[in-house]
Amino acid sequence: MDDPRLINTALWSLLETHYRLQDPRVQLWWQATGTILVNLLHGAGYDEQAQLRHALFYLYFIAPELGTFHGLTRQGPQWRSFMTDDHTPIELSWEWKTNGEKPEVRYSIEPIGLGSRTAADPYNEYAAPRLLNRLQFLCPNLDLELYNHFARQLLPISPDRQPRITSSEGLSKSAKNSSSQTFLAFDLHRLDDVGVKAYFLPGARAAEQGSSSLSMIAQALKGMPCDEAERFPSLEMLLEYTRSNPIGAQLECDIVGIDCETAQKARVKVYVRSRSTSFDSIRSVMTLGGQIEDVELANGLSELLELWQLLFSRDQLLDGSMELPTSNHRTAGLLYYFDISPKTSRAVPKVYLPVRHYGTNDHDIAKRLTGFLESHGQGDAAKSYLSTMMRTL
Repeated sequence: MDDPRLINTALWSLLETHYRLQDPRVQLWWQATGTILVNLLHGAGYDEQAQLRHALFYLYFIAPELGTFHGLTRQGPQWRSFMTDDHTPIELSWEWKTNGEKPEVRYSIEPIGLGSRTAADPYNEYAAPRLLNRLQFLCPNLDLELYNHFARQLLPISPDRQPRITSSEGLSKSAKNSSSQTFLAFDLHRLDDVGVKAYFLPGARAAEQGSSSLSMIAQALKGMPCDEAERFPSLEMLLEYTRSNPIGAQLECDIVGIDCETAQKARVKVYVRSRSTSFDSIRSVMTLGGQIEDVELANGLSELLELWQLLFSRDQLLDGSMELPTSNHRTAGLLYYFDISPKTSRAVPKVYLPVRHYGTNDHDIAKRLTGFLESHGQGDAAKSYLSTMMRTL
């Protein structure tokens, strides 16, 4: 399992013993993704003990849950995951800090059962809860009360698990081409265990009931097992924007995410997609049409505009009303999420910049991002990021 891109050869040798114990399918997933994970851990400055702990967790608990390796065989049913545009069921990333701390490595997966798309498990409904049940013995902070609540509220309930489609209203443009219903995500902490999150795609359940995904999510949020859930002022801000603002009315709601912790501690993230790609539309969505106004957000939007121009402008700066080039891809447009809680009065917005559809190439995007980080006092982190990316590409 030699890999010349890997820096830490001593760690790799230690992992090799464990690697050889796995079946060929898991070994292929490790070769394709485990090398990237260890590179990211090393580049982000994790010590060797933390690198080993998280690598073994991935090898024994995550890689086996990624389904049939894409290149292993073309025979039999294949599950087309909505996790990434090429249907790979994993996405790895760094979470950048704004306080000078080193980045934290994260990854998201869609657990895929080997029987998915067969009569035994046609809708891949067993893999995610099976993995979560296993992880309860490893992750002391993992709590499944909230997960079970949202699973009951947002996953299909037909006796044969066949969604009884009475309306297409609940299915956004991006969700119509996918059967994915549950993702899991893992934050790799430096000093302790992993933080576990779950994501639900309620399109099938919404269509089954002739409703919209946003309505289903709002109902599930207000039924959360905590005293403050019925009021939920931050959720009401988002709903008001979708009712009263022309841009808000066009938002497609794809996903809701939760921390797998107790309801009193957990955060909730509501994901929406806008087909509008101008910076003026970003400002509208992130302020919820002017409902959110404070210095922190204003400063954030100013830095975001700088990064936006750096990533997407070519010969001249982009005007605020200028749309990015048209793309009909199912994941085109801008993806936002709102971090909300029953205990807070305002939503906290975030946006994903769509370099996949509107950027140039991986190397150029990495160089431009590095320049942005260096100009904002993160020169060391920028160099580590770029060198890690170059080893990975």
